[in-house]
Amino acid sequence: MNVGGKKFESNEAQGLGTQTQKINDFPVEILDKIFDGVCLSGVYSLWVSEQGNTISAPAVVLSQVCHLWRSILHRRPRLWSSLAIEVNGLRKDISSLLELYLRKSTGHPLTMMIREWRPKADNMDNMEDHLGRNGDGVFRKLSKEWSRCRILKLMLFSPKLLTEDYFGTLPDSTFPALTSLHTNFMELRSDNRWFWNSIRFAPNLTDVRSYGIWSHDALPYQQLTSLEVSGTIDQSSFHYLLSNCKQLRSFSGRTRQHEAPLANGTSSMPVVSKVMVYPNLQSLILQNGGSIDMFYDLLTSITFPSLVTLKLDFSTFGVKEVWNHMPLLAMLQRSACPLRELSLRFFFTSSSGLDSGGITILPAFDFSGGSCRTTLSITSSDAVEVQSQVLCPRLKHLEIRELSRSSLISAELALTCIEFANSRSKPSLVNSGIRESVASLSTLILSPHVGKSRRICRGKESEPMPERGPIVKAILEKLEEDGTECTLDWIYDENYGEDQNGSEQKGAVLEGLDDDRLGID
Repeated sequence: MNVGGKKFESNEAQGLGTQTQKINDFPVEILDKIFDGVCLSGVYSLWVSEQGNTISAPAVVLSQVCHLWRSILHRRPRLWSSLAIEVNGLRKDISSLLELYLRKSTGHPLTMMIREWRPKADNMDNMEDHLGRNGDGVFRKLSKEWSRCRILKLMLFSPKLLTEDYFGTLPDSTFPALTSLHTNFMELRSDNRWFWNSIRFAPNLTDVRSYGIWSHDALPYQQLTSLEVSGTIDQSSFHYLLSNCKQLRSFSGRTRQHEAPLANGTSSMPVVSKVMVYPNLQSLILQNGGSIDMFYDLLTSITFPSLVTLKLDFSTFGVKEVWNHMPLLAMLQRSACPLRELSLRFFFTSSSGLDSGGITILPAFDFSGGSCRTTLSITSSDAVEVQSQVLCPRLKHLEIRELSRSSLISAELALTCIEFANSRSKPSLVNSGIRESVASLSTLILSPHVGKSRRICRGKESEPMPERGPIVKAILEKLEEDGTECTLDWIYDENYGEDQNGSEQKGAVLEGLDDDRLGID
């Protein structure tokens, strides 16, 4: 008997038949889970890249194992419904493979990503030459299926690919199933306006990720719940977007200092000058594309009562301005929001800017280079005593990691963090009468840069660690008993090992705390 060009004896053939029978004995429910894991683990069930030299089509491969598997796979449209194609320069004709996936996915919404390389200068005006014969055919075929898409990602550099001049006859311009649109368009033109007019009336579109916002009528702003803008927007556009996105829960963007014309040459969006309240926004991620003063102006003009996650980056373009935390603190106090995560990236000159004015800075700092990238939360020093002053009542994790040599982590900041951890311990919250409304801290981590603590200099001979002060030791033991996991890499002075006279020091930075400050009975 010949199988795949190889001659088998009768006993070998019998063994092969036995193995096939064992495969067929698997319950269909188990096979379904196996097929889901194989076909959907890579996000896309069909992946074509590198001019067609890389093709991943697991559903096709599995369907060739046996009749049972083929029968099951061909009745599972979800396993054929996610497509990612790099369309230009295709050296192989994948039209038959693509038609198979489109046919087998009938009845199931599509997830589709179309990726195009940046065209060469001599192909800018001729999209057929730019895409090539195979790529041109694939792009046109895919565009006819856009009305089936639940998720559509158009990573295109050539705006002409969406023009009537290119298509001749425009594809179906309705998007009844579309919930998520990702684009990197850098130009909005009158001859691709048909596409955006269709997008604006997509009834179920709630998530948009785009390079820029070009017009106040380009998207169905009133129904969006998530908006990510990878290009820059000015402050008035930011307010306009949030004012018109009534359902928006998540926004991510990069701000610029000065207003600029929109990509279609029209004037910027209407200016909103008063302090605005955005009640539904839960997540805000902003990167500074201009002056840090612009960021301060923005923070003083917004209020977010429902904000849970806030991530701000002040450090772009090498701007090394000292960060002032007061506008941020004022915004948090004004919002009285249930903030759980506050991530900041900023330049600093000393740790005094972090905890001055009775402000305690909390959770996770992540520092690199000359800047700080950090996750933290903020509360007033006596916030635990007055429920209305607690800014981050759901905070569970406090972490400060200093990844560059700097003056950020000092004895004072360490004590401030320990004080805060103690104030958020379960017994302290119970004694303050706010245990039900404020979460107890579960984790405290404080780790300086390796240059400041030889304890964490791996591969080098370590000096003996000095004993922690008895009060510090007592408070940490008490926190551990109360359920707060504490990890403190011991902190030294920059000049640890010598005093001003050059003689050896024996004490550590955290020696000499008083009982009253840490609340030890």
